[in-house]
Amino acid sequence: MTALIDSVLDRHRSDYLRDWPVARPQPWPAAPLEQPTDRWMEELVPLLTADGPLFGRLAVIGLCLLEPEVAGVAERWGLVAGLAHEVHPTLTDFLTPVGLRLLRRRAPLAALSLGLLPRAVDLLGLPGEGAAFHLALARQAAEPRGRIGRWAAAFDGGVYVGSGASSRRIVEVPVQGMGWSRGGQLHAGQSLGGLIVYDPASDQLDVDESWPAADCVAVGETALAVGAAAGADAWWGVTDGGAPVRLGERFPFEGGVEAIALGGEQVAVAHHGEVYAGGPTGSGSCWHTHRKARYGSRRPRTTF
Repeated sequence: MTALIDSVLDRHRSDYLRDWPVARPQPWPAAPLEQPTDRWMEELVPLLTADGPLFGRLAVIGLCLLEPEVAGVAERWGLVAGLAHEVHPTLTDFLTPVGLRLLRRRAPLAALSLGLLPRAVDLLGLPGEGAAFHLALARQAAEPRGRIGRWAAAFDGGVYVGSGASSRRIVEVPVQGMGWSRGGQLHAGQSLGGLIVYDPASDQLDVDESWPAADCVAVGETALAVGAAAGADAWWGVTDGGAPVRLGERFPFEGGVEAIALGGEQVAVAHHGEVYAGGPTGSGSCWHTHRKARYGSRRPRTTF
């Protein structure tokens, strides 16, 4: 199956996913099921409507959905969502009810981006506080399908923590970014300095004053990173009690950290029109220029 997917993508390098950052998923699952191409095409029949010919993008999406492990890899690399948004008029015009169920089950992010997943919670704007600036979801593994568990939302006037459809405000200060640790604690960086740490299990709220003022914040389950206000530098630390470590010893990020992103212990910093990637001091990673950033005065949205 994966060889068939790759052959279609290779044939259409010039017209499929031209704006997508990844050419193809790597690596595919090991030891995939093998059978003749005609058999794979037969397995697509229950997923697709009978109207019109089978075309390449639709075939790749259908093939990805046939096997859960293949669908998982394609989902993580954005292949299903990328191709789905190139299908016209819409992907739903070509999927049977069986195909739609597989899409929702095995490629939920793609289904969400197409508006095909029902909302679990409607987060409405609060009177006098406008729209939410930041949203963060805790681990949802224990929640039934179609339900949402712990979440947080930051408005201009404060931070709200919720579970399902209920919520309450925990602090009345603006934050620059936030996220949940693996231990289930919410971490939020403040523009005036200090890291807010909230534990919903004990309803305890603490502020770690060792963290600098934040202009941009990235929080993962095991680590977090902060771009300091006024462009002073960038900082890294572990969640649930780690002290901040200055990142700019080799390449000081003085004068403007436009955005920051986090992937495990690896950090990316957008600084003066370039993107630097590396790790915290002492980790053995060297900071280096990753690429010239394609933006002008607009702040980039940087993610891992």
